Amino acid sequence: MRLFIDIETVPNWQVVTDNTNSERKKKFLALCRKKLNKVQYPEQYNDDYEVQKIGALSPELGDIICICLGIEDYKNNVFKIKKLIGVEKDILVDVVTIINSIATKNNIQFISHAGLHFDYPFIVKKLIKYNIDVPTDLYEIVSAKYPPNYICDTQEYWRMRNFNDKPSLDLLCYYFDVESPKNGEITGSTVFDEYMKGNIYGIAEYCANDVYALYQIYHKIIRSQEVILPMSGSHQF
Repeated sequence: MRLFIDIETVPNWQVVTDNTNSERKKKFLALCRKKLNKVQYPEQYNDDYEVQKIGALSPELGDIICICLGIEDYKNNVFKIKKLIGVEKDILVDVVTIINSIATKNNIQFISHAGLHFDYPFIVKKLIKYNIDVPTDLYEIVSAKYPPNYICDTQEYWRMRNFNDKPSLDLLCYYFDVESPKNGEITGSTVFDEYMKGNIYGIAEYCANDVYALYQIYHKIIRSQEVILPMSGSHQF
């Protein structure tokens, strides 16, 4: 069974909402600045609000606020998506439960875009933090010298050993004429702003659309002859 995965992250919420200018907040901003390139991001480097956004790219400085999982349901001819939101630990527990449940019945092929270097390590490091058992397949993805054969990262696949190239999902949507989730009101660069507004449901919908675009791109890349299934309106499986 193919399992399509995407996550959305923000800077550590507890620290971001700390208005006391505590030592922990100062340390957080200092660590975020270390991750920024002063030349590439000169304006953001002088703005604490923009500086802290970089924390979303690191499991040590960020939080998972949404994970969407997609599966192909050929029995009902729909592509089903599960949207997980809420407390980070609860999201992770649900993800592990779903993965373990599927793994007892099927071999899983994990599919993501840039997941090999972002989504999977982020998830696994968070599982370790909360002392949640890491599913064997996930652990092998992040620890193996070479990616196991049950994973397909569409970014890695499409770069074709050009290690200087990091094609975005948006670029592949353009290339393969797939509707891009980046054309909506929410994009990856605005997730934190939307979260600050309390728009978690909008973020979850954006994440779900990312997963559906990933599903279509995957089939384009592997030159699949399978019919592209419509996305289920219920977003559940």
